[in-house]
Amino acid sequence: MKAINKLVAGVMLLASFSALASQGSEFEKLTPEQALVQANQWYGSNQASVQIFPTYITANFADGSHANIPITDKHPISIAPYINHSHPCDFHVATGCTRELKGVKVGVTVYDESNHKQLMQKMMTTNPNGFVDLWLPKDKKNLTVVIHYKGKEARKTLATGKTDLTCITDMKLI
Repeated sequence: MKAINKLVAGVMLLASFSALASQGSEFEKLTPEQALVQANQWYGSNQASVQIFPTYITANFADGSHANIPITDKHPISIAPYINHSHPCDFHVATGCTRELKGVKVGVTVYDESNHKQLMQKMMTTNPNGFVDLWLPKDKKNLTVVIHYKGKEARKTLATGKTDLTCITDMKLI
């Protein structure tokens, strides 16, 4: 509940930009998780361009300001499961990347193959851009992500190092 309250507080802070503050300086006050939530809310609005890298989030705003938010403790991965169409992507642009399964519930399970432990199993709703956002442990080499949707499944093994991807668009549901 604390995490949700922090996210709500961060989004409210961002929504209450003062006339004197730049969008970039206000955005930099957010945690990485809050910044990604806000970026998803800006999807398709042309208010900002927000790109997610393994170690930071970078944003360029309509007012000309810029912001970087460091990511230190988790690895962000945005996954767009698909049935018919996909596109190549390496580092997620939350405000621009788009996929076909928007606003649908998917089952997401993550396994750490190095120690055979399940890290996550839950239902998630894809964002307006068709992605689900995961915050996974850093510096792992064999994390298997399984996504279920309407009796179909997609499976992929991922890594979460400093140069690994944050945008996964090749998980075809079959």
